[in-house]
Amino acid sequence: MSKNTKNTNSLKYNYHDSNADFANFLNDRSVEIIFKLYEVFYPDKPKLILRIREIWNIQKFLKYPNLEERNLKKSSFRKHSLIGRIDRIQFDTKRKSERKNVFLYWNLDSIGSFRIHCKSIEELYFPKSKPWSLILTFELLRITAKFRFSKIFLDLF
Repeated sequence: MSKNTKNTNSLKYNYHDSNADFANFLNDRSVEIIFKLYEVFYPDKPKLILRIREIWNIQKFLKYPNLEERNLKKSSFRKHSLIGRIDRIQFDTKRKSERKNVFLYWNLDSIGSFRIHCKSIEELYFPKSKPWSLILTFELLRITAKFRFSKIFLDLF
């Protein structure tokens, strides 16, 4: 079910009128955002995870959508409820994205536009016909466990 867009200049899915429901920060510079894709384009009512890895302009990313203010926990593993309608997510047309140097243009109806500069992106698609909630739960648990294990391992040394 995974569609990988790490090194291309086009996204696989249309994010227009989708809702960003949840952001899961994997570490200090990587985030996963869970979307409900718009039913007109995707009648099977899928969920999608957009992984944005190694955000170079992380401070700008956190300040623009006010994610810092929504931080409920002080830990490095943070969860945020975004609840925002997406107007558009696309590759920046003014700056060419290359391998390990990706520029995304992001437009939220409630906030406005901003650009994300990151190392890579990945889109994971979960159709409603599949038990997406179970798959999604296991995927998030796997990532959480991997992150926490690496953090514990690093703390030992």
